[in-house]
Amino acid sequence: MVELQSKPALIVVDMQNGFCSPEGSFAKLGFPVAAQTAIVPAIQKLLTACRARGIPVFYSREGWNEDYSDSGILLASQFFAPIKELKGFIRDTWDYDIIDDLKPAASDIILHKPRPSCFLMTDFAEQLEQRGINQLIVTGVGTNVCVECTVRDAWQLGFYTVTVSDATAAVSQEEHDGTLRNLKYFGGTATVAEVIEALYENS
Repeated sequence: MVELQSKPALIVVDMQNGFCSPEGSFAKLGFPVAAQTAIVPAIQKLLTACRARGIPVFYSREGWNEDYSDSGILLASQFFAPIKELKGFIRDTWDYDIIDDLKPAASDIILHKPRPSCFLMTDFAEQLEQRGINQLIVTGVGTNVCVECTVRDAWQLGFYTVTVSDATAAVSQEEHDGTLRNLKYFGGTATVAEVIEALYENS
């Protein structure tokens, strides 16, 4: 059972061409992107339900300056260092953009973040507080990195969370499932159908 708080918001984490498209940086590095694209219909359902009820919608995009001077040590690992060679995730490029099937509406709020968490080096917490938001419905990628970092930080900052199990994805099912088991300690998880049912009940 999903318990929605008095003022929830939806966050779509990093559904960008670079992470999700077969032509994006992640695919070029050899990471599978099928799971990322598979959750698009689920996120679309939540977007429709939330917008219809006036629930605020946030999107995040991860990326950096052209010289990567703001990336810190994120691209130092053997897995992600080649992103620089690909010129991936540079702000205001196709790689950085949200995929076409999930384009934000004019009323949606878009966050730029240079770190995995939506809260680090951003004004996300302040934006939530200004709107009186007390819970995040979390969707997007990757479950075990940017989604998990965001959920943990939200919980520690005093925002309730629910991670949508079939509207989040990782590059492997094992990583996705393992993270969801962890996130039961940080607000819990629910399916798209369960969240939408709760939205109807609360409307």
